[in-house]
Amino acid sequence: MAYQELIKDINKIREYLRNFYVYGFYTREEYARLFRMSARSYDNERRRVESWMGEYVNFHQNAEGRKVFLSAAGNSILSNPLYRAFKAKSFTTNDILLHFFLMDLLSVRGEIDQKEAADLLEEEYPDVFGSVILPDEKTVRLKLKELEKLGLVSSQKCGRSLKYQLTSSDIDLELSGIWQAVSFYSEAAPLGVIGSFLLDKEICTEREKHCFRFRHHYLMHAIDSGILGEILLAINEKRGIRIRVDSPFQGSHQYECVPLKIYVSTQHGREYLLSWNSSRKRFYFSRLDRIVWTEQLEPVVEWEDLEKNFAELKDHLWGVSFGGLDEISNLCHIEMEIRADETEAFIPERLEREKRCGSVRKTGKDRYLFAADVFDAMELFPWICSFTGRILRIRCDDREVPEKYREYLSQMSVNYGLLETGGSAAGKKTDHSETKSENDETVSETKTENRKTGNRVQIFHEVYGVYYNAVARVLGRAVRGELTPGTLMQVIQKEAFGESGMYLPDRLLSGEWPFLTEDLKTCIKKEPVMPLTLIQKRWLKSLLGDPKIHLFLKEDVCRQLAGELQDIQPLFAPDTFCCYDRFLDGDPFEKAEYISHFQTVLKAIREKTGLALSYENRHGIRQSLNVIPQTIEYSAREDKFRFYAVNAEKTEWKEPLRLNMNRIISCEPVPVRETEMRESGIGSDSAVIEFEDTENTLERMMLQFSFLEKKTERLKNGRFRTTIYYPEADKTEILIRILSFGQQVRILSEGYLKEETEKRLVCQMKLFEGTGDGSLSLS
Repeated sequence: MAYQELIKDINKIREYLRNFYVYGFYTREEYARLFRMSARSYDNERRRVESWMGEYVNFHQNAEGRKVFLSAAGNSILSNPLYRAFKAKSFTTNDILLHFFLMDLLSVRGEIDQKEAADLLEEEYPDVFGSVILPDEKTVRLKLKELEKLGLVSSQKCGRSLKYQLTSSDIDLELSGIWQAVSFYSEAAPLGVIGSFLLDKEICTEREKHCFRFRHHYLMHAIDSGILGEILLAINEKRGIRIRVDSPFQGSHQYECVPLKIYVSTQHGREYLLSWNSSRKRFYFSRLDRIVWTEQLEPVVEWEDLEKNFAELKDHLWGVSFGGLDEISNLCHIEMEIRADETEAFIPERLEREKRCGSVRKTGKDRYLFAADVFDAMELFPWICSFTGRILRIRCDDREVPEKYREYLSQMSVNYGLLETGGSAAGKKTDHSETKSENDETVSETKTENRKTGNRVQIFHEVYGVYYNAVARVLGRAVRGELTPGTLMQVIQKEAFGESGMYLPDRLLSGEWPFLTEDLKTCIKKEPVMPLTLIQKRWLKSLLGDPKIHLFLKEDVCRQLAGELQDIQPLFAPDTFCCYDRFLDGDPFEKAEYISHFQTVLKAIREKTGLALSYENRHGIRQSLNVIPQTIEYSAREDKFRFYAVNAEKTEWKEPLRLNMNRIISCEPVPVRETEMRESGIGSDSAVIEFEDTENTLERMMLQFSFLEKKTERLKNGRFRTTIYYPEADKTEILIRILSFGQQVRILSEGYLKEETEKRLVCQMKLFEGTGDGSLSLS
């Protein structure tokens, strides 16, 4: 089959994108063997990905062959490149012809009768449909219905027929701050791909798109947007759904459930569906990236009762596991006592912000006790490991937790040469966040056809695609009489994919898509218009429920936008999503002073002015700073804003200041001379880490560090080695993440990470000795 740049089914590409981005160490032959595909099919998929995301495609070569992978540092990404897959929907010639001609006809006529639509097309565009066969009346009517379903046109009954007109453009996209809000939420909100569709509109300037960066920016969730959209629709309408889950642990299963919430990990970017399994009569978590398709069922009468029942359980969830595979486990009490002297206030502060459903109290001089009652205590194990070097005592009803930590400490000490021999090898217990959250169902496996996700949400549609956007831009210039061969190519190169220049010009100039004449005039009478689709309006309405929206839109603007969207149902409610591992000390987004400071910083970045700041640093000391802000950074994990700025009073520096928005006491704009407008890079470092794939370490490592630029290779001994590149200022966070992985991971590169790991292990061995009673305590 000939190579095509566009695709018909988004599910076809999800797994390829995931493997190219998350893993990236398979050769062409390995892909062909693992996915049971021909080498030619692999070449087509690789070429398609390269066309969409050329600047993010890399490769490395070794004796095994050439290995292609996607690599992107999430904190430097301005727009998620994986959204481009949703702008690559294939379509027929009839699809694109009818779209632009019908939309133009409606612009000119204002209203058309569906029975007369085909005749009107032939009447208004005789030069086109005299040489090109006009689609039959049924095809024209179906296209009108499709445009109505998208929300681009509306219909009104008139006798036995329907009259169509363009949807009223009653949403003012020129409202102050709206594009900054869309730019932010397209990366930070659920279904951000819809925001990306909005940003493709020509009225959004480049400056308005490039004000934000994201510290913990997990990109992979983007390719599950179609599945998420269908689930949100069911939650919104309180419907049941039938889903199919493909799991490497459980195989392929399908079952009926009642979707209730979406749980999101801010630490590794995974998204989970919380649902009530109708056949097993219990709650389950299923990973969205393993859901293959969904099917809408009837509304569920007991939806509110199920939500109330879950509310009684959620306060004992540490993550996304109820413990037992067959039934929800009994509560398990766990305690961890740690040491932190009076100069280390950041340790109890960390306990407080990361305690989730637990509690923290001071038990004595330099001692703090964390305690929790949870369904699955083993879920806390990675978090406990990250406190290595400070733990005085671990006590748990599940004795496997302290035993496993003893084994972890022993084996880690051997890995770093701190002990000659270690304890027994790590247990074969599988990561709980993988198996117990992965649907947990034991329903019988059935052979089913691979169904498509329902298309009621229509996120994956050609009207959002780069081909339609490029053609609309070309036709707009042709209507204005500004189209030349040079501008034609410029528009296509700017708007479309890398290889589009090989296809689009020929289709426009050869007469296959008869929009243009030989002298680059057009039969289109008005510049193409694209009213907001229904899904775009619903997404915008959802943003109004988020407290951060007031950082971008003033109160009167919020009221106006709410009024314009008053008849639109939001796509999701704020409480539909639960970021279960988000820190608890987020910024006060609703405080008037905070909003004022945020808007002043944002305006300074947009208008390229300086700021005179009164600022309180992390030691509580007030400072006066004269800075030039560069960009605003948001961390979903911390739920905080920072901004990067260069010190206008210094002529030499290595990297910009990173300032917490919540520590600003006052700020005023000040003029900046053009010679002072300097860019400054952020210092970076790297680490080489080797690990073995036990307890699902490979996938966990690749996902948790997917927000960083990295390169991974598989070694001959079955182990893996990855090099990660991270901001130097985040070295402590990277260390904590590495410690949480356990004894399967070892740092090879010299420097802070390795030295600090060894230091903490030595300190911990001095604190611990086994007592034989299932606990660990001070020696």
